[in-house]
Amino acid sequence: MKTYLCALFASASFSLSAATLELDDGIQILAINGQTISTAPSSTVTLASGAQVIALRYHDLFEYGFEQHEFVNSGVHIVKFDATANERYQLVLPDMNVEQARRFALQPKFSMHGSVPVQVEQWDQNQLLSKLFE
Repeated sequence: MKTYLCALFASASFSLSAATLELDDGIQILAINGQTISTAPSSTVTLASGAQVIALRYHDLFEYGFEQHEFVNSGVHIVKFDATANERYQLVLPDMNVEQARRFALQPKFSMHGSVPVQVEQWDQNQLLSKLFE
């Protein structure tokens, strides 16, 4: 019984101090702090307070007609920021047509919003490898 109450209290305190991250359609999170996850479009992810390193990519579907469509994908990008307890963050994308999305996918810059300004660092895989060997 004591173990159950401790576990219940720990989970309650985590949820009270957790931050949330809302994702726009077209953003797919692959991992958070090294833990692989799978997210659905327009989903919300719960984050612990503190440093967050998120691997993500742009992945969107454009439909031209009844049977014509195109997926537009970026490579994996890394986003790093510090999450504050009870804060709500949003990763947002600009409104884009398919041509704009193709250009965006080549060099995506993800925007993050919160109730206070969020300091975000972003790298693609090549930039991250370069940073490791500086």
